[in-house]
Amino acid sequence: MGPGGWGPLPPPGPPGKSNSGPIVVVAIVAALVLLGGGGAIIWALSSDDGKKPVNPVAASTQPTAAPSYTPPNDVPSTLPTPSDSATPSGSPTVDESMFVQAGDCVRIAGKAPDLKMFKTDCDSAPYKVLKRFSGTSDKNKCRSVSGYTTAFWAKSKKYTFLSYVLCLKRQ
Repeated sequence: MGPGGWGPLPPPGPPGKSNSGPIVVVAIVAALVLLGGGGAIIWALSSDDGKKPVNPVAASTQPTAAPSYTPPNDVPSTLPTPSDSATPSGSPTVDESMFVQAGDCVRIAGKAPDLKMFKTDCDSAPYKVLKRFSGTSDKNKCRSVSGYTTAFWAKSKKYTFLSYVLCLKRQ
């Protein structure tokens, strides 16, 4: 009777085959590769082909004459002072309409389509900016602005957010 009283135990089976054959073969191949590779590295490092390595040597010579410096002739005799004006004289040539805001006074120069707008003092300016609309070139937006007499607009072909409309009042 077996344990717990369930009857006799069955007879043990024949001994099983070992599956360690492929593992042994892989281990032998790996050992041969490592030994062969290590031996090849040692042989390559220890072989003497009769050539000795040449160490390069840097060489320099002493200068024959001391360096010289001659200052340029066009150096100004006086340097600018902070009180000097940083803005060029004459009228500006860059259109300032992109930077104009409501309340600024401006003048317009040139002929369409090459008009340029310049900020100026309100005593001599022919126009005052009443409102600025950004991101559009629809000049009809100025119809909603009380007192406007002229619309000035710029349209960006590539970026709509660079377009704008200025609603102006003639003074």
